[in-house]
Amino acid sequence: MRATRILRNTNLNLKHQNFVKPTLETFGVFKSIFKWSSFFSLVGLVGTLATFEGVNQYVEFTKLDKAASYQYPPPDDADEWSIENDDWSGGLNGGTESSLPWKAAHLIRSAWIALEWGVGTASSAASLNPSLDMSQSYLLSAITHVEAAHSVKNKDAVLNALYLRLADIRQRAGTRVSLNNALDGYEQVHSFLVAHSAPTAMIIKVEKRAGDVCKALGLDKESERWYLKGLSRVSTPQKTNASNTSYLPSWLTRRPQLDSHVDASRLSPAQFRAYVDTLLSLSRLYATSNRLSEASTIQKRLVNVLTKELESVKGLQGDWIRHSLALSEVHLAEVTYAISHKNLHESLGWLQDAEHLSLSANKSVSGVYASDAYRKRQAHKLTSASRRTAAECAYLSGMLHQSRNDTQRALGCFERAIKYALQVNSLTKDLLDSLANDPLNRKYLDAYKNVRN
Repeated sequence: MRATRILRNTNLNLKHQNFVKPTLETFGVFKSIFKWSSFFSLVGLVGTLATFEGVNQYVEFTKLDKAASYQYPPPDDADEWSIENDDWSGGLNGGTESSLPWKAAHLIRSAWIALEWGVGTASSAASLNPSLDMSQSYLLSAITHVEAAHSVKNKDAVLNALYLRLADIRQRAGTRVSLNNALDGYEQVHSFLVAHSAPTAMIIKVEKRAGDVCKALGLDKESERWYLKGLSRVSTPQKTNASNTSYLPSWLTRRPQLDSHVDASRLSPAQFRAYVDTLLSLSRLYATSNRLSEASTIQKRLVNVLTKELESVKGLQGDWIRHSLALSEVHLAEVTYAISHKNLHESLGWLQDAEHLSLSANKSVSGVYASDAYRKRQAHKLTSASRRTAAECAYLSGMLHQSRNDTQRALGCFERAIKYALQVNSLTKDLLDSLANDPLNRKYLDAYKNVRN
């Protein structure tokens, strides 16, 4: 009876036990946390995916320019700037080819993002430029997907455009392995363009790049042949003089010759740009291989041709000619001084005129062509290049003044070089300190400090 009364009076309702209620409340809290965590995780995931896709579409429709691939430029591109734009498979439509697989298109855009926006800094000697490495990796994966796809329209043209971009990236990487791979890529693209009767200017551009790679590899003869091959496409064959005929085998006497019979007025705008760029590269090759007289001859020809063209050409083409004339005068100043140090004043004169031309081109082109589908990318590149050339002119002038112990003028030149590079009107300590972390501008800072101290 006693045991029965005890059981009867014992509260067996577990909900009223003091140790159970807190436990149930704890489970409720965890349930709420899990519910809201899942919700916010889902929102975060959706947001991340939306951001990723948004960036991709932004790159697709605003950053990947309209470019001629192996087709001729469109009628509304009078100066043929579409040939200069980088084709990321979309051709004259811009962006990427619409028939590409989803993953291939995203890999191509990722390659562009890594190349143009970067992915960080190198953490080891094995990766000198992680942005280029990542861009190359993405592009190689994209090419693999395109090659395996059966639904891609104009697959050969799409792959050729991607191979050209890959070769450009490898050229920028600058290692011996990457340069050799770049040369293979340019040769492959060159064969495709020639076989499909691509615009002459486009073929010359690839031949010029192949020559640049050969020069970087120390293959001067091969580099010269590539340059001359390009120049021969816009030159008039010379008649040979029978009295100079050699009785030796042709393979002993054959040497590439620069044909001077080029009527610049008959060249299309893109052909003229390709012609000038190739001559500039050839003059650099001669200048660095102790063929100073030949380099000087090319540079003087360029100065004459460009000066004449500048009188009649306006717009972005005129700005480009003005900047190219500045480059030609810079190279002529360097070669003139290298031939004889007695030519100091002549070299300074060329540099002074080149600096003025660069500043004029920079002022003329800045922001003017921002809305043009074909010219905006090239206008942006020309703005940066002209500013860089102006800084280089001031720097070289300072070095020449310093060689004659004219420290006051040298200091003024180095100050101008820094101002041009930083796009400022006055120098502060913080601005000068910022140059120390920039490899391109560090030499201006070093020269400035050496003279000032």
